[in-house]
Amino acid sequence: GGRYRPLSVVSFAVEQQLFATKHDSVPLQFIWDLNGNGRVEPEEDYNGDHILTDDDFFARGLGFRHLVNVLLFAGIVGLIYIFSTVHLPGFSADVVFVSCLLFAVLPVHTEVIANIKSRDELFSMFFILLTLFFAFRFFKHGNRWDIISFNFSFFFALLSKEFAMVLPLLIPILLFVFLPKFPEVKIKKIVPAVSTLFSAILLPFVFHFPIYFIFLTFLILIIFSGRFKLDKLPAFFYSLAIPVFIYLVLRLNATSDVGNYDLFKGNIISNPYLPATVSQEWATKIYILFKYIIISIIPVKLSCDYSYSSIAFLDFSNWQVWLSIVVYFSLIVTSLILFFKRHVLVFPLFIFLAFLLPISNFFIDLGATMGERLIFHSSLGLCFLLAFPLNFIKPNFILKMRFISHLITVFILIIVSVYSTFTIMRNRVWENNFYLFSEDVKTYPKNIMLLSGISSALGEKAAQVFDPEMKKKLALQSINFVDRGLQQSGSYLPLYQTLALDYYLLKQYDYSIKACKGGLKIDKTNVTLQNFLKVISKERVVAGVEMFKRKQLDSAIIAFDFAIKANASNPDAWYNKAYTLKSQGDTSEAVDVLKKGIQIKKTKSLDKLLQELD
Repeated sequence: GGRYRPLSVVSFAVEQQLFATKHDSVPLQFIWDLNGNGRVEPEEDYNGDHILTDDDFFARGLGFRHLVNVLLFAGIVGLIYIFSTVHLPGFSADVVFVSCLLFAVLPVHTEVIANIKSRDELFSMFFILLTLFFAFRFFKHGNRWDIISFNFSFFFALLSKEFAMVLPLLIPILLFVFLPKFPEVKIKKIVPAVSTLFSAILLPFVFHFPIYFIFLTFLILIIFSGRFKLDKLPAFFYSLAIPVFIYLVLRLNATSDVGNYDLFKGNIISNPYLPATVSQEWATKIYILFKYIIISIIPVKLSCDYSYSSIAFLDFSNWQVWLSIVVYFSLIVTSLILFFKRHVLVFPLFIFLAFLLPISNFFIDLGATMGERLIFHSSLGLCFLLAFPLNFIKPNFILKMRFISHLITVFILIIVSVYSTFTIMRNRVWENNFYLFSEDVKTYPKNIMLLSGISSALGEKAAQVFDPEMKKKLALQSINFVDRGLQQSGSYLPLYQTLALDYYLLKQYDYSIKACKGGLKIDKTNVTLQNFLKVISKERVVAGVEMFKRKQLDSAIIAFDFAIKANASNPDAWYNKAYTLKSQGDTSEAVDVLKKGIQIKKTKSLDKLLQELD
């Protein structure tokens, strides 16, 4: 989809190299064989499913990967506390502490930490907080090392996820509110600085600079770094231009040849509003913004996925849509009023709204309706808003009204305990794909992604077990979920791939071939389905030859017919069917079969057999 978030991918690569390297002598199809001795051993069943597959290889080091996510999250909570206490005067110690506590236990954050893939969210939040911290330090002290640290933090935040692009607007807003004396804005100096930033954003799109322009940028910086003494605000915008320019050059070079937008827009998963009217699309998007607040505060009906059709399309006659409009209009107006009053609530309000903007689907198609991981950044603002009433409790009130202060403490502990319980329960659901999809599909039974995910997990498990009865049971369960998914949308390709495998495992080859061809009607270039048809064809030829050797000629012909139906370009299928017909004494039918085969794909073996029969 043209996404560029390399930092988390780099961390995964490092972990893979440390914990999951395979023995040089082990072929890829036996990648789970840790010691390369070619034997199946219990210690190689790393994920404990009693089946040896490549999953056992990829599962190595998962404990360490989860630990990295947990440590990053702990670091984020610590940074929130440090940044707030050092740079956000106006929030009491109680507000900061309770805000951090709420952020740490919110159940909606479970996906970000439990799902290793969501490390991009963790890296993004971590480096955004560092960027804010060093920006405030630079404006307070004017230290050159702070602006350098700010630049590196901002660059790594950009490499983590696109959320960092809101910082050039968000940071000046927060500085204006919280700095005791905001730097004087001199038009002659600020205009060139801001123009430089805009140029850094636009030029990579216009000229598509090659990678070596990055090194040229560094060379210019080294030459001129000691020659300019700028005011803090112009220096801030000039410095922003550097990481933005480098990031965009890298991004555009990496993603220029990626993606088929037409295929993206025609996919019900990447374009979940495909069946909706324009009115329904916008009304539903507005309602989802309100739903983000609800699932953050009231952690019920959480899910790893909210694809089509988890959320029913709404229109502007729905009261929930208008409630969302009222809530967000109030938040925006309040934010603007408090901004001009330089009120401390600007921090949580602008944090919430600024990081909600990129995930709103208003300006950029996310390829998803919503996601719990997407609210991770904005939820920091919600936590501060929930804790802010504590700001009105003064120390002398606590001394005089101990009973009420104890009640407040008990209330906070109850909230934290409830959230913690929900988080622990939700965390267990993320044990593996099968358990995750099985639980979440109960909450959203029409979610096509969950139905596809659980059917795929069942199909893969069916392919790996040896017990015929268990294989049949799992395959039938998988088909049931596929059917439910196709009822939601008959154009979701992965459902056809799973269905083809299920029927293949049940030895219902006709249905398996139909599933493949049904999927190819949606995407005729799909290599997976094309290869699967070739596999079926080859396998049926081998099976037919075995039947021929056992003198089961009628069964052999049926097998060769399936092979032809799966892949008419397989000459072995035509040859063996003709040869079997010849063995049955049906020479004329054998000749007809050979002629049809030659029309599709002419080979020496088919020509030779035809000459013999003639």
